[in-house]
Amino acid sequence: MLTQRQWIILGGSALAAGFLEWYWGAGPVAGAQIVADYVANAFERGRHLSSSTLSEGVVLETPAELQSRAAAVLGFMPDADTLALARMGRSEGVDGMAFRMHVLLNDLDNLRAHYPSTYGSVVALLTHSKVARADGHFSAQGLGKRYSSAKDPYEGDYALAAQVLEEHAQGIDPTGGATKFVDRDGPLYVDGQRATFDELAASWGREGLTPTTIAGASDNFVIFVPA
Repeated sequence: MLTQRQWIILGGSALAAGFLEWYWGAGPVAGAQIVADYVANAFERGRHLSSSTLSEGVVLETPAELQSRAAAVLGFMPDADTLALARMGRSEGVDGMAFRMHVLLNDLDNLRAHYPSTYGSVVALLTHSKVARADGHFSAQGLGKRYSSAKDPYEGDYALAAQVLEEHAQGIDPTGGATKFVDRDGPLYVDGQRATFDELAASWGREGLTPTTIAGASDNFVIFVPA
């Protein structure tokens, strides 16, 4: 017999599958799975690890302050990079969240090789900005950041981030070395200007990257892998 949670997931999936088929081009089965993932996440994400203050896109609390707040919820002091990765995952989106985390770690490896003093950790990557008021803080992506980190993570996000970091350490990468991702429904930019997906793909293609979708996420989520 289905539990109340299972009935809610099933009902929500069925209602939204038709919309997703139209909006993203997903088939009915794929559409239902996408919505099921979103609905299940709402049930399984656990407790909020912090409640930060957002001011014009900038999280006012420092990473250390948010780490202490998360410790009060978790019952132990969380790893700073794992917490930051969880924050990025929640901020960028549930659709393909684990893949987004893997892409960030691949991107960080590349950046660390060239700019070790600037990008020495996940926290450093997510807080570095040439925009003075956002530098040293988590923030929206538009404030000189490669990724958004504006939203507070949940317990489930932290557990997922820990899993992804462990996989990365073991050389496991389900993205095939992807270093960039986008959501087709944007907004998308090339050199600071609004662009179409094709224009963005052409720009990154000149950097040797090829767009592809990935099983386990919707067709709206696209990763870019080395050609």
